[in-house]
Parts: sequence; C-alpha cells; structure tokens
Amino acid sequence: MTLAYSLLPALVGFGVALLASRTMMRACVRIGWVDKPNVRKQHQGHVPLAGGLTIAVAILAAGALLDGLVFRAAHLWIGPAMVFLIGFVDDRYPIRARYRFLVQLAAALVFVIAAGAFVATVGAFSPHQVVTIGLLGVPFTIIGLAGLTNAWNMLDGLDGLAGGLVLIALCWTLVVLAITHGHASAISVDMADRASLAFEAGAVVAGAVLAFLAFNLRTPWRSRASMFLGDGGSMSLGLFVGTMLVYAASAFEQIGMPPVVALWIAAVPLLDITSCIVRRVLAGVTPMTPDRKHMHHLVMSFGLSVSKTVTVMHAAGFAAGLLGVVAWRAAVPEYLMFWSFVVLVVAYSAWSLKVWKRLDAEATHDSPDLSTRAALLPQGRSGTSRVQRSASAPGGPPLDGTEH
Repeated sequence: MTLAYSLLPALVGFGVALLASRTMMRACVRIGWVDKPNVRKQHQGHVPLAGGLTIAVAILAAGALLDGLVFRAAHLWIGPAMVFLIGFVDDRYPIRARYRFLVQLAAALVFVIAAGAFVATVGAFSPHQVVTIGLLGVPFTIIGLAGLTNAWNMLDGLDGLAGGLVLIALCWTLVVLAITHGHASAISVDMADRASLAFEAGAVVAGAVLAFLAFNLRTPWRSRASMFLGDGGSMSLGLFVGTMLVYAASAFEQIGMPPVVALWIAAVPLLDITSCIVRRVLAGVTPMTPDRKHMHHLVMSFGLSVSKTVTVMHAAGFAAGLLGVVAWRAAVPEYLMFWSFVVLVVAYSAWSLKVWKRLDAEATHDSPDLSTRAALLPQGRSGTSRVQRSASAPGGPPLDGTEH
C-alpha cells in the first residue's frame, strides 16, 4: 500500500461525511430524531441524533466510490449495520435492553460467519503455555464483541468522548493492519489482499468519524456539540472496532497481532465496563443498571471540565494503544502483556470503588437533598429513580448513553 492509496479511503470517508452532515442534521430535526434535555440529560436544546446516520451514509457512498468497497468489505460492515438499525430505532422508540443485546449477539454471529474470523487462540498466560480454545472461540468471540459494543455505548456520555476513542482505536488498528500487510506481502498474496481490504474499510470509517467529531467535539470555536452519535452510532462503531480487532488478530495466522494487543487498544472502554460491572454486582443490582459512576464521571469529580475530561481520556486511550502496539513489535512476551493488563483492570476497579465510596459519603453528608441523593441511586430503564422523578431538579453528571 502506497501512502497516497492508504490515505485515499480516509479522505473519501471524511469528505462524504462532512458534506452529508448538514443534510443529515436537518433531516433528523425534521423527523424529530433529536435528543431532548430531561432529568438524565443536561445538554441545551434539541440536538439531532445524526452522527450514526451521517457515518452510515458516508460508508455507503464512499464504499460505492472506492471500486465497490461497500460490497467487497460487506463481511466487516454487515454486523455493525444490524446494530446500527436497532440502535437508531431505539433512539426514538426505546427498545428493551434484552432485545438490543440479542441483536448484538446476532450481529456478532453474522460477522463470525461472514468473515470466517474468531479468536481460537487467546494467547499465552505463562512462558510455556499458549491457550487454544478451538471452536469455543466462536461463542467467546460473540460474547466479547457484544460486550465491547455495550462498553462503547456506555462511554458515550460527553461531547466527543466516544467518537474520539473510536477514532484512536481505529488508528491503532490501521497501524496493525499496515504492519501485517507489509509482512503478508512477502508470504501470501491472499493475506496481503485481506489486510489491504480491511485497512480500506477501517480508513473509510475513521475518516467519517473524524468528520463527525468536527460537529461533536468541543473546541475553542464550538462550545457545544451540534449533533450526537445516538445509540445507533455508538453501538455500531463499538462493534465495528471489535470486528476489526478480531479480524486483525485471527485472519492472518502467525503474522497477525496477538489477541492481547486488542485488550490494550480497547483498554479505556474495557476498564470502564469491567469496573462498572464489579461495582454494580457488589451493590446488588444488575450489571446493566445505568448510573452516574463511569470513568468520565470519575474524572470530572476531580474538578475537570468536560473538555479537559475528554482530553484526559483520549490521552489514556492513545497511550494504552501505543503501549500495546509497541510491546508487540518489541517482542514483549504475551503473558507479560496479558497479566499487566489484568493488574491494570484490578487496580483501576479497586481504586474507583474506593473513590466512589468516599464521594458517596461526602455527598450524603454535605448535600442530603433529594436531587443529590437521587444522583447516587441506581437508575431504572427510564434512567430515573423514583426519588429523582419526584425531585424538582436533577443533580450530577449525565447518565449512560447521554451527552453533556
């Protein structure tokens, strides 16, 4: 792949998404596909949920322009397309979480079948042990992809946060694919073609996400987001990143990246969802019960603004991906990379539990009013507790899937 050829899909995806953005925003406003402020969501005005739709249109248009890429890479896009459709409908007409999860599992299964890719070897857990799970890798991959889909959806809580982390993860995945293509070119034409095709597909999406961030990320020239991803956008992008990581780790035999590198590239959403599940289980509620205690809420609790919080989390995502890719290329043993990640997850989960316990105690002592206490309670499907519905004003940062 020449540099010019490598950049072309990203430039086309960026250009098409940029041109389509205004049209998609106007269309969403016209049909009422907007995010309205309520007790859960503290943004201003009715913001069009056009991000996912804009990226989808860009993929279709750019894919058609690039020698039918939309069809050639259908095995990478069909699963995310299924998730996008259910999420897009959910943005306007709420669908129960169990049904959304079933669609996510079905979409992951479709990817595994269409791409013929799944994690059959999870890597080395010790210096002399490589764990191979064979066909058990199929359900392992499907459940993992569904989990990653929800992890990115849960992080969609601040302007530019989820989209920026998706872009960072895609860029590191593209680096991996470029390295893989370089090795494959000297070994197998088929593997080189597969790496090139996956690179094109990822570059188109990365370019489209970059264009979306121009309207979603806060900058000195933009104080608020002009459009949101919506559940359709955040879930489909989360699944797409997952499918790209699985493909990079399983479709290229020994020259592909080890699966453990994927953990580091997706470290931020994985840390967040793992710590949330642990905390919720310990609190006696279901793992999918939304609350205001995600990683971005934790960072903001130290007094950082929305923009600074997003910058810190983007930097963390970039650093984790850099560490994973560099460790791979430096031939750091897989078992060291794996156990280092486990230590990171355990340390962050323990630390976040301690911080939230302290913050809860301080909030209960200092602000015993209804609205503050409601912000600390587990939330129901509607996103509000019974106490909060009776309170005159909401408190705390936004909940899962909302943007601030």
